[in-house]
Amino acid sequence: MIAIVVNPAHKIADIGFEHKIKISDYLIELLLAGVLDQVQGFDIDKAARIWKTACRIPAGKVCSYGVIADLAGLPGRARLVGKVLQRAPVEMRVPWYRVIKSNGQIAFSAGSTQARTQHELLRDEGVIVLNNRVSMTQFLWRPDFAELMQMEF
Repeated sequence: MIAIVVNPAHKIADIGFEHKIKISDYLIELLLAGVLDQVQGFDIDKAARIWKTACRIPAGKVCSYGVIADLAGLPGRARLVGKVLQRAPVEMRVPWYRVIKSNGQIAFSAGSTQARTQHELLRDEGVIVLNNRVSMTQFLWRPDFAELMQMEF
């Protein structure tokens, strides 16, 4: 039995990591057909790989744009990750706010509306943000071998 909770911050929580991944993948596949017009200018296959990879970051953890690009099979495409995450349809509930710069810095200007939103969403998951930065030693997502083997792109 899977207990699924959709909270106000548009996060999907459930019992069991494997089920969360399957649900996230399902939501992305289900919504891809209806969002092609919102991601014009991007290769939809690359966008889907980026969104699926970002959905794997567990609550309370963060990852860098570059690592997401690498895990999605797009090495050296960190900027593409940022652009694709920016265009992710809200309905997909991609946890864009868990993706930050490799030095732990939030990409948005300190004090901006976007930075405050990202800070609040991370704080709600227990991630500490000080001076627009997150401690990568404390909160960095490091997928283990089993998680890496589950990635299908």
